[in-house]
Amino acid sequence: MIHSFEVIVRYAETDMMGIVHHSVYPIWAEAARTDLMKAMDYSYTEVEKSGIMLPVTEIRFIYKKPTFYEDIVTINCAVTHLDNRRLKLDYSVKNKEGEVCVIGYTKHLFMGVETRASMRIPSAVLDKFKSFYHPEFTQIP
Repeated sequence: MIHSFEVIVRYAETDMMGIVHHSVYPIWAEAARTDLMKAMDYSYTEVEKSGIMLPVTEIRFIYKKPTFYEDIVTINCAVTHLDNRRLKLDYSVKNKEGEVCVIGYTKHLFMGVETRASMRIPSAVLDKFKSFYHPEFTQIP
């Protein structure tokens, strides 16, 4: 399943040219990711309370077309890789015309809150992420 999250570009997210600054896209990806987790009934707060952290271990975005102040953009995201210790989510940012403006991904490691070491994801948590597993959505191999 692919999750969609909508944003209206705020003035503070743009540069002097009225174009969304490149540093904003990872923030939007995080917002889409946390919204995806809420959609699977498992918020970041619950994840951390259960003793799990999901730090970003790798991030990459490719900018294809600018987005502008007051544009309505949709961030689509899906889990494209999932194993016992790692998670990859891919993102596409589309403008209101449906044109792909940015593609990217984030990779995460499941870590224990107390140990700060990698850990095997509990099967109940793995099952939640599987509901948004869509490897065909991979944006950047």
